[in-house]
Parts: sequence; structure tokens; C-alpha cells
Amino acid sequence: MYENNETASISIARSYDQYFEMVYRVSYSYLKNSTDAEDATADVFVKLLRRNKGFQSAEHEKAWLIRATISVAKDYLKHWWRNRANIDDYESLHGDDPYNIDETLKTVMELPTRYKDVIYLYYYGGC
Repeated sequence: MYENNETASISIARSYDQYFEMVYRVSYSYLKNSTDAEDATADVFVKLLRRNKGFQSAEHEKAWLIRATISVAKDYLKHWWRNRANIDDYESLHGDDPYNIDETLKTVMELPTRYKDVIYLYYYGGC
């Protein structure tokens, strides 16, 4: 049983190293500020830790992480606090994105959700 836990820990660490930036960027595309994106990213990896099933392939794992990230980000957007806060306050408090999102990505993020998701996942997510 110890080997399974150790193997799972190595797998989680590998997934974190491989997919952290992608999960963060998807979170940031929905939440529009780095603090919430960092929190959502952490929540996604906690979900991954709690998941008891394995993945069929690396593509399956990546797709699961993208869907989990979108779900967590949408939950953050529905939260009561988010509805009461002024988004302009976040920009002045949190400053720039630490991952230095380029001008093209900023333009893509301004598109309607149905276009933004497809373009982001194809060009930036590698799907």
C-alpha cells in the first residue's frame, strides 16, 4: 500500500509540474486577476489529489484538468463575494499578471466566451 501512495505522490508532482501554467492561464482567463487564479489553480490540484481514479492517457488527464479548471473558475465567479466586489478594485490591488500575458492573449480574452474558450484551448492549451 505504501508503494501506491508513493507512486500517486510522484504522479501528482509530475502533473503539477507539467500542467501548472496551463491551469493557471485557464483560471486567469475566467477570473481576470492573479490572486483568484492562484486560488482556483490550487483548488484544481486539490481536486486532482482527491481523485481516486487514474487516467487513460496524458490527453485524458489534460482534458480533465481543463474541465476541472473551468468548473472551479465558474464556481468562483458565482460566489456571493464576487457579485459584491468591484472588478476595478482588483486591478489596482493586484497589479500585473506574474506570467506576463502578451497582448494577443489579452485580445483573445476579451472575446465572447464561446469564441475565447476555443481559441485559447487550441492556440495556448495545445488541444
